Amino acid sequence: MQIDLSTLAVSHIMPGGTAFGAALMYRLVTRRQVRPSDAGFAIAMQGVGSAVVLNVIFWVALAPTSSTPSGVPGRASRCSTLR
Repeated sequence: MQIDLSTLAVSHIMPGGTAFGAALMYRLVTRRQVRPSDAGFAIAMQGVGSAVVLNVIFWVALAPTSSTPSGVPGRASRCSTLR
């Protein structure tokens, strides 16, 4: 938990912070007796998992709007009412 919070803080403070945060996370994790290959894999999977979750949230939120002509759930478009 400390490692995640400190790297999150660094990534939000520094310009180009994602790279600094990842480097700091790698250093802190390897200092805790984790093999470098395992640390690199864990950091990469954390990034991939975050991207997958954000995409799922986006597509779940987008699904109700794509099923209606106006793009707004529960409301028909003006063009469809004029026909």
